[in-house]
Amino acid sequence: MSASRKKLSKNSFKGLKDIESMFIGGYYKYYYGSSSSFLKVKKSLTKARKTGYKDAWVVAFKGDKRISIKEALKKH
Repeated sequence: MSASRKKLSKNSFKGLKDIESMFIGGYYKYYYGSSSSFLKVKKSLTKARKTGYKDAWVVAFKGDKRISIKEALKKH
């Protein structure tokens, strides 16, 4: 969704709820839509893009470690 050196209010995301953040490499990185279901993730991506985040994309995590989408899909 977004990245910033300063922590942003969770109300800063055009009405989207369930925003999560992680501090990585000196930046707060913000994510929307957490699910192990790829179908739910795609729906969240569509909603984010319709809300104005046209450049949003899907990322996958295993615990706190970012992994490739290909690796995440293999696990299901």
